[in-house]
Amino acid sequence: MPCPLILCAQSPRTSGTLRLTRPESLGAPAPHRIGDGFAPFCKQLRHVVCVRGVYNAALATRKVDWTRKHEHYVGPLTREALLAGLDDKQRHLLATLETVDIDAPIDWDGTPFTFALFTWEFVQHEAIHHGQWSVYASLAGFDTPLSWRTSWGW
Repeated sequence: MPCPLILCAQSPRTSGTLRLTRPESLGAPAPHRIGDGFAPFCKQLRHVVCVRGVYNAALATRKVDWTRKHEHYVGPLTREALLAGLDDKQRHLLATLETVDIDAPIDWDGTPFTFALFTWEFVQHEAIHHGQWSVYASLAGFDTPLSWRTSWGW
């Protein structure tokens, strides 16, 4: 039986919607920042690819290992490479969810997380970044994906 918390697998689909509408320039390693303390958009994407790698590995190994975060993506900060990284992590997530033991705890820095709590953290992280991406898109002056506008009333 597939994972009952399908929201975990659906959240990254918004990234696919984003790729269809964002300008090519936002995927380049240019200084597209929304303000002090925020990374350029391409580094935001790299961060999400790396964190998805940590989460995917944790589902398989039952342990969150932040020390290996940057091993999950070593490619360039180009649009094509980052989108391929997002796609790869999505495929890996879907395959992992087919076999994950939802009753086994996941060690998060010494704290046992239930599958439900772990996936809540995963989805929350995705939501935070998708919100940031919508701000980048809006400030850059282009239409956000239709699903964002209809879901969030833009």
